Amino acid sequence: MKVIGVLCWYDESPTWLCATVASAAAICDHLVAVDGAYALFPGGSGSSGAAQHEAIAKTAEAVGLGLTLHVPNAKWTGNEVEKRSYSYRLAATIGCEEDWVLVLDADDVILQCPSTVRERLHDTDLMVGQVSHLERWDPHADPSVSSYAHVADVSSSPRVPIRKFFRLLPGLRCDVTHFHHVAYEGDHTLHLWGNGSWPEEPALDCTDMVIEHRTRLRARERARRQQAYYQTRDVAGIERA
Repeated sequence: MKVIGVLCWYDESPTWLCATVASAAAICDHLVAVDGAYALFPGGSGSSGAAQHEAIAKTAEAVGLGLTLHVPNAKWTGNEVEKRSYSYRLAATIGCEEDWVLVLDADDVILQCPSTVRERLHDTDLMVGQVSHLERWDPHADPSVSSYAHVADVSSSPRVPIRKFFRLLPGLRCDVTHFHHVAYEGDHTLHLWGNGSWPEEPALDCTDMVIEHRTRLRARERARRQQAYYQTRDVAGIERA
């Protein structure tokens, strides 16, 4: 059994990318990294640049991760759904149905990964697994002073279960929205992570694995562009189920 990390990113700090890739070595055997802006992302392009590619490649080499790095020629016209689905197709060229993908973004860092997580993934018959997302932020911080709102004490930071492991089944993809994951088991469609319209497959409990989600710690300008993308996407109803 292999665990294949799937990293979709665009225009991120090389330091952040190094941290994400290095942390992936705690559980992953291989990393699929997919570059490129969504079509609706302000000022985006197909490539984040050589410095970010080098940060990913050198860190993967240093920690012993196999790497598949994809840089498209243009922006992703299908936005999040197309990009994430493509990353799963790349993962399928490396692994098989016995393997798992772990979804990572450039604002994710694995803080805690017990060795038993791999054992549980190997032994289970389930098709999806959930971990804990930790948000290290201060809801009382003054946004006019800083966009970082950082809380050092992780013990008081909220942790939310989220589905991050997906078995590498045929047809694994995002459907309509980036959080609705489906795959095939024979001629049956499995809803691995739903949008409320279908019952979800039960999830393996890996919530003792903790991933820090650092999106609130982004630099102000990068955060502004990200929010502009979400606003445009939602107003246009791009991912409306």
